Amino acid sequence: MSRRTWMVLAAVVIALVAGFFIGREVVGDDDDDERVVRISTEDPAPAGGGPTGQSLSVDDDGQTITDDEIRAISEAATKAVGGGQVSDIERSDDPGEAFEVEVVVDGQEVDVALDENLKRVPNQRFSD
Repeated sequence: MSRRTWMVLAAVVIALVAGFFIGREVVGDDDDDERVVRISTEDPAPAGGGPTGQSLSVDDDGQTITDDEIRAISEAATKAVGGGQVSDIERSDDPGEAFEVEVVVDGQEVDVALDENLKRVPNQRFSD
């Protein structure tokens, strides 16, 4: 192959590698810095906004979250966004965040970060 072909090939490889790392940084790879607790919300939410069909879950670090905690977290998150239904709760290791909660409001997913007192805080990874 000619020198020009090698240079073009090298430029393409560099662009692909750079694109991979930039994309990974934008999307994020947070598997090692958060503990995830998945809940099921198959039944309709009660008036307070908390899920009713939840199952007690154990995250990757072996920590559990109780039904009472799920209800309190769900209530705080839905109150923070003015209603909706919780679809996911994650324990977070991000500074100032104890939980990251996904709430579906009018068909849109809203990410809510709560501190250990269940007060809303600015999200580290998501903009509101």
